[in-house]
Amino acid sequence: MFVGIFNFNFSVRKMLTWCNLGLTVLTAGVISELIFYYIKKFKRLSEQSEHINEVMFFTDKGYQCKGHCYNRVRCEKQSCSFRHMRRILELLQKPNESLDICIYLLTCQDFLDAIVKVYKKGIRVRIIADADMADGSGAQIYTFMKYGIPVRMKKSPFLMHHKFFVIDNHILATGSCNLTMQALTGNWDNILITSVPELVKPFSEHFAQLWEEFSEFHL
Repeated sequence: MFVGIFNFNFSVRKMLTWCNLGLTVLTAGVISELIFYYIKKFKRLSEQSEHINEVMFFTDKGYQCKGHCYNRVRCEKQSCSFRHMRRILELLQKPNESLDICIYLLTCQDFLDAIVKVYKKGIRVRIIADADMADGSGAQIYTFMKYGIPVRMKKSPFLMHHKFFVIDNHILATGSCNLTMQALTGNWDNILITSVPELVKPFSEHFAQLWEEFSEFHL
């Protein structure tokens, strides 16, 4: 009888040990899942907080600061042409791997110089432009070709009216604004700058599609 009681107690202790072990494993699993969940959530929130999201509006009031674009006077007015221009030029110096530009009209010398400077660093630069506007007064498209920057266009009765550029497939700048002094200092225009992947990726993909569809032009 004593042996039977001993065996029974031993079985109970063994069962309790296994139960405790099971609970320990289950608890550890739940805690691990919670930790993993909050790490992912924190990482997602951190990534969101690090995204670039900016909007620029250009109005006729920018004309009052037109001189700042030439003499580089620092101005804190939200409507200052040079303030916006400086920000765009800063972005154009950011590429580490690639700069894809899709533009209807570019006449501003500052932007030409900035883009050529990036290209000379060995960074891949590609430009898609409107074929008719490339022959427009002051247009810089053929100048890019002289520097060896690949340019693609398509002869069509329709306009290649896009205005956007993508940096390293990571940062997008897009809007209604051409890269001209008229647009920067007088027109009502806008530019949106973002690094949100859900917005950048479609533009990168569309650029790649147009790059395949359009023809490369040579001087």
